[in-house]
Amino acid sequence: MIPDEITVASHMDARVFTDFSNFNSFRLKNRWLGLTGFPVLMIGLGVINYLTGSTLLFWIFSSLGIILPLGYMIFYRISLRNQIKANQLETPRLVYTVTVSKRGVDVVNQKERATVRWKQVYRVFVRKNAVYIYITEGRAFILPEADLPEGCTMQDLVDLIRAHIDNIRVFDKRPRAMRQGGRA
Repeated sequence: MIPDEITVASHMDARVFTDFSNFNSFRLKNRWLGLTGFPVLMIGLGVINYLTGSTLLFWIFSSLGIILPLGYMIFYRISLRNQIKANQLETPRLVYTVTVSKRGVDVVNQKERATVRWKQVYRVFVRKNAVYIYITEGRAFILPEADLPEGCTMQDLVDLIRAHIDNIRVFDKRPRAMRQGGRA
């Protein structure tokens, strides 16, 4: 039976924030394509130059193909670590309380209260350890599985969401063995 309402007091810590950031950057925004495509292109250009006799350009292109993506990943990790420190996420802290019901998604934090109707929800992504409810392309509410109320499962939350939103906007990214009653 699908519950009428589920309230999740979402706590954020370094692991939850890192998992979300990695998903948002590399899976949702496909930054991994540039991080793999660029080195392949640069090394390919280097090989072409090597075969035509220009070893200097081979080394320049090959070096760029390795150094620039590596530099991006180092910068990304440093930026992530700085955001964790700036937001004091070394230890879990309550960031907002989200109530999912037939009305929509109600969010309350220390500064504001907002209600998002189901037709206003942009997309929902179900991951192994959390549900990400995007209200716009760039703003999401994170509902970690660990914060679900006692007696409530991740599948209960997913079923409640699917009961009120077009299935085309719900993306279940859990391993196939963890999914029930929905498609990927």
